[in-house]
Amino acid sequence: MNLSAAGGGGSKVVANGSKRLDWETFRLWKIESPVPMFKIRVDHDQFVSLNDDAELVAVATSPKQAGNFQIISNYVDKSQIQIKAPNGKLLQVHLDGSVKANGEPGGSWSNSDPAVFIINIDESKQMDGDFQLCSFYGANQTVKMLQDYGNSFITEDDFRFISSNGLNAVRIPVAWWITRDSGPPSCHPPNYPGYQAVLDRAFAWADKYKLHVIVDLHAAPGSQNGFAHGGSGDGTVAWGDATSITMTVQVIEALTNRYASWKNLLVIELLNEPWAPKVTLDTQEVLHSWVHCS
Repeated sequence: MNLSAAGGGGSKVVANGSKRLDWETFRLWKIESPVPMFKIRVDHDQFVSLNDDAELVAVATSPKQAGNFQIISNYVDKSQIQIKAPNGKLLQVHLDGSVKANGEPGGSWSNSDPAVFIINIDESKQMDGDFQLCSFYGANQTVKMLQDYGNSFITEDDFRFISSNGLNAVRIPVAWWITRDSGPPSCHPPNYPGYQAVLDRAFAWADKYKLHVIVDLHAAPGSQNGFAHGGSGDGTVAWGDATSITMTVQVIEALTNRYASWKNLLVIELLNEPWAPKVTLDTQEVLHSWVHCS
């Protein structure tokens, strides 16, 4: 039987499906920990936790309410896993299809053991953005990797090449956390010191080679398209409520205040590739009006 969140989420997690469907797929958020610890998200965006009876449920609406689950792999067969719940017990499937955290660690890896699961990873849905990088390597190592990348991927010679070939502008994508690079590195919320300096340097190079700059807000708070390059942690589109729009306006204001004095600033794009129908035209018009008013 396949493990799934009943109805896609909002109720119990059960083991009663004979065929795996797309909406039964779980999304894993790896968290910083010396052992493989994850938050688990379901199709309707709820997070998995335990109720008072140690039953597995998918009702939490924020990661702060979610449980942290350790995935233990069988060294002989990596497809076999056990899942240790926040109460220290292993998840077990019962005869009625319910899933409870009441198994004792240290059991067998027999397929008949109710605490042994087979995991199938959909590699086509794996993501490779800054969130994923930070989740796997931790904040400090991620900052170092991003700084190395920023210092080598695009260099002054690229700006010289662009200008020498008759082009007159560059479009530079940025994420909303670019204005949050003071203080210690962190993954949640994202904070990568040195990020803003990369854009500062790009403006200086563009000015030197007489290039205009288009600043593209490529990743908005909550993600406007569910892509890794759009700032999504797991494919979810969560941009569009009052909080995310307010945060977006604040980012636009901060970018405007910092770069308005540069004569080569051409435009600041408010939102890159919003994904319909989850992001509606009406919601985008709210953003436009708030930016205009500010």
